[in-house]
Amino acid sequence: MSKQFSTLETLRILLDHKRVMFDAIRLMDKSGDRYINEAQLAVTVLDHMKDLDSVERQRVQIAFSTDNLLQTHILADRDTHNGITRLIFQEAVIGLFRLCDASLYQELTDSKLKSRLAGLWRVQEKFQSGTLSYYEGDPDYTELVDDTFEQLSMLLDVLKRNVIRMKSLSQDFEGMSTEACKDPQSFARFREELLVQVTTLFERHIKPTQSFLNHNIRLAEGDNLFEVMNCIKLVFERNDKIDKADQIFRFSLSFSNIFKPITLVAHQVDQFLRKTRASMAQFNAMEHHYQLLSEAYEQTLDHKLNKTKIDSNYAKSFEFINGLKKLPRPKDLRISDSPSYFANLFAELEVRLADKLSNALPLDDATAWQSEENSNKIKRNLALYDYLSTITLRPTNDLTAVLHYRLKDSFEGYNMMDLLSAVIRMRKQRDNFELKTTNRMAYISHGDNVYVYRRKRLIDTTQSEES
Repeated sequence: MSKQFSTLETLRILLDHKRVMFDAIRLMDKSGDRYINEAQLAVTVLDHMKDLDSVERQRVQIAFSTDNLLQTHILADRDTHNGITRLIFQEAVIGLFRLCDASLYQELTDSKLKSRLAGLWRVQEKFQSGTLSYYEGDPDYTELVDDTFEQLSMLLDVLKRNVIRMKSLSQDFEGMSTEACKDPQSFARFREELLVQVTTLFERHIKPTQSFLNHNIRLAEGDNLFEVMNCIKLVFERNDKIDKADQIFRFSLSFSNIFKPITLVAHQVDQFLRKTRASMAQFNAMEHHYQLLSEAYEQTLDHKLNKTKIDSNYAKSFEFINGLKKLPRPKDLRISDSPSYFANLFAELEVRLADKLSNALPLDDATAWQSEENSNKIKRNLALYDYLSTITLRPTNDLTAVLHYRLKDSFEGYNMMDLLSAVIRMRKQRDNFELKTTNRMAYISHGDNVYVYRRKRLIDTTQSEES
């Protein structure tokens, strides 16, 4: 087939059928090679062309042919080894298709980051050597400046792509977990494989990137990234290259902005690992003891009539079971909306409150402690008690309601706490009267709330004595 396309047209066709290149890049990443076998690429192209019409099938076949890829310089080289033809794509082409799919981004490793930092160290040494003229027409100076900004731009690009890749990790974990849950038999194996995978990702990719972008990191081989950039910026400033110093400063800001999302991803993955490790330990412990319990139970199923229960030695082998029978059975807490439930609840509250008040100091002698709010509360209680000492009491079947309506009309800023204080006060201040709490329920409304309480009868003791 002699017909070939131009580089632009070939790239356009490759982008229109990007799934072929995506699959090819995944094959290379999976094998860890920088090349793909020509036969593997041909199989991928043929599989993709099955659903295309004849015209488009011919265009794809021409565009992905080895001769066309070489002629358009999309392939960097073609090599034959042991009878196998290997195709090596241009890194720029691979990078273009990685940009189209975040899942194809490669995580940065510690060695990759240090190799890029080593290039900046060489640049730093040349700036500090004192041999540069800093003259715009000097080729050595202009080439060094171009090399500096090119390295910083490439480093910023790969770090930003790495952040995008790391942000999509949670979606990958969710999808993997969903697939594993469909097959319960493989779930345990999946959890172990996922833990290894995530641990490797965290230790080999996320933590090195986080350390690389840390201002405070100290390296034995040389300065960290920000120290290198600051050194180059100072050199530019000393030689009145303010524009270039400003560009270096802007690069440092961009790298600093990447540190926060990387740290956030590192925290999320670390939490995922901690939960996974803990849950796996719990799962393994439960599975281990379940197997022991099953074996002990199987022994009770034989024909021996005296072997009807699990041997007690089984329970003695577990430290967490020993002494369990000595512990009291937990008491259940039942919450209900029945009147009897509320009656018992209020009775318990009243008893506890009465015990608390019997051991407390009289409020008449109380003083506030370093707080204006506490002082105002005490003054308000004293004013309330003064008001209660002036009112005239009469026998009633509902003392709470009587106090509620009197305080509501007469006491400024009245609230339910005032009513509670007044009822407690009336337990002590009831000359010639006896206060009895009944089991009959009643309610009062205040504002937008309705309060349910037990009625309290106020009985005149003088009339009962006379009668």
